[in-house]
Amino acid sequence: MIKQVFIPLLVAEQAIGEMLELYLQSQGPKADDIFSGLTGAGLEPGIVKAKQLLQEFRLSTGVSTIYCANSQPPITNPESAALGLLLISLIGRASCNYQRLIVSANITDGPDFPLTDTGYWPQKLAAVLALGWQEYQVPLILSTKTTLTPESIQQLKAVNIRPFQCGCVAEVLRL
Repeated sequence: MIKQVFIPLLVAEQAIGEMLELYLQSQGPKADDIFSGLTGAGLEPGIVKAKQLLQEFRLSTGVSTIYCANSQPPITNPESAALGLLLISLIGRASCNYQRLIVSANITDGPDFPLTDTGYWPQKLAAVLALGWQEYQVPLILSTKTTLTPESIQQLKAVNIRPFQCGCVAEVLRL
């Protein structure tokens, strides 16, 4: 079974952002490093942060390898993918029921690793909405600092995406 994490990205001078798509198969060969399938994807700073968080929170990962389904557009802020990388490494575990997540939050250093807004929310919201109707409800992980209007919440609900605003990584892990 394929599990996915989508990370909305900024694309300069466009009204709709792009989606970085990460995936793994929950059954497959076990790699020494779950992130080895991302070599050359330009996500190294995010991978370093995700590995740090796995150690900090003493978390074990699934048994598969993570891959990037698309490598365009070039990622100008690869460390912003750290939360998505952390979460995809965890949804491969047998105990996790999530098949798909959308993540748009930055991680900063501090107690429980606070989350901050990634900026350019209208463009990223447009990218999320462009995914269309989701067969199963998909969690959208955001920082509490991301401004959600009643209209944007309704738009997300209309395509079966449920926003969760979290203040720190520890709070995300409790979902």
